Amino acid sequence: MNNRKNENGYALVIVLFAVVFIMITSAVFMRGSISNAKQEKIVDTNNLAYMAAEMGVDYYKWSYINEYNAIKKEIWKRYNDRFLAGKAVINNSKESNKPEAIKNMAKQKRIDALEELYIKLREYNIAPVELAAENYKFIKRAVSVTRDTSEYSIEIIGDIDGKYNATVKPLEFTLRFVMPEFNVDQTVAGGQGSQDGGVKNLDWFKTEKLPFIDKPSVKCPSINACLETNVENISNFKGPAIYFAGDAVKDNNGNLGKDYKNTSIYVEGKLGPFNVNKMKNINFYAKGNISFKNMNNTDSLLLMTLGNFTVDQAELNRSFIGIGGNFVPKKHVSIDSSSTLAVRGNWEPNSGKQSITNNSKVCVGGNVYLNKITIDSTSKIYYVLRNNTIEDTKNYPKNDPRYIGIKESEYKNNPSILFKNCESSGNSTTNPDAPNPTEPFWEKPEIEVEYYKN
Repeated sequence: MNNRKNENGYALVIVLFAVVFIMITSAVFMRGSISNAKQEKIVDTNNLAYMAAEMGVDYYKWSYINEYNAIKKEIWKRYNDRFLAGKAVINNSKESNKPEAIKNMAKQKRIDALEELYIKLREYNIAPVELAAENYKFIKRAVSVTRDTSEYSIEIIGDIDGKYNATVKPLEFTLRFVMPEFNVDQTVAGGQGSQDGGVKNLDWFKTEKLPFIDKPSVKCPSINACLETNVENISNFKGPAIYFAGDAVKDNNGNLGKDYKNTSIYVEGKLGPFNVNKMKNINFYAKGNISFKNMNNTDSLLLMTLGNFTVDQAELNRSFIGIGGNFVPKKHVSIDSSSTLAVRGNWEPNSGKQSITNNSKVCVGGNVYLNKITIDSTSKIYYVLRNNTIEDTKNYPKNDPRYIGIKESEYKNNPSILFKNCESSGNSTTNPDAPNPTEPFWEKPEIEVEYYKN
């Protein structure tokens, strides 16, 4: 009997121990669950505060980037024009080491441009903004703008607090901009005002808006773009650009040919007639007709006119000629050494020798008598394939890679299908990814973000 009572007592003790053990274990797990839930809530609160700070970084980052994009090109162009004007002065001076002097001036103009960009960004005021959610907020604690002339860069360093309810988390961002260099090998004087950067672009055939500068306010002579009335003074000019508000006319005697060190001539009216033998490194822009007598042994010319271009005889080397009207050569024409001729109107025939040689290109939107033109195996002519007359049909060779005909219906619908072949981007021998020497390479803004541990 006693043994049975003892057994019942042991069983009861075991049950009590089991119950106590289960209660203790449950309490431990419950406490752990509560602790984990509390910890997760803290982590979520911190993450939400950081998210608010990240919104603030994005807001200030894009505000500065948008302002930078809005002002950078104008600043760069202004100082590039000043660089080109100074370069022309150095090239026409007695400086013993002109390349080094030009290089040093390019560095200084880059620093000057950087300084103006720095002032603009330092003075730029960004209005604070409220987030839509009341629990979220970001606050700018401090933003500083500095420049480093050794790196030609500007750094914007900002401290942003992100707030979610009562939790605050800080972030620091560093945004970096770089002012591009001025290309010392540029061959086009920018002058002042607005000028088309792509000097070998033929969009103006359609728009009738020739790449031009604004009318300068100063008279020549000047180291900047200036106003001139006497075409005789062209050969004595030492600046980047000359502007004629009317015609630039000279009798056909004498010769204005020389190396012009990349001077640009802008003419509101007509230009010529005079001799330009041995003329080098000059750019002509005329809204009226251009007429020259002799153009023998010319090199590196750029000529654009909305009107006709008339010349007695021409030898063009490494040159680009864009004619909005007709091309009217009186005698022989040699388009040589990677030259380009684009004619929106007709290439008028004559009895002289006419040749296209040594990797040169010609595009003609009007009539052209191909049987009167000699083309070597390295060159091409692009023309409109007309079929309305028997005579026209006879003029156009077939199955010859030197002659590329564009259907008349396609040309009328879109003239650029023809003229794109004579733009700089249409040259198959040119790398399309190569940078334009008159346009800067803008590095993408860099940003770094640092998370504080607290």
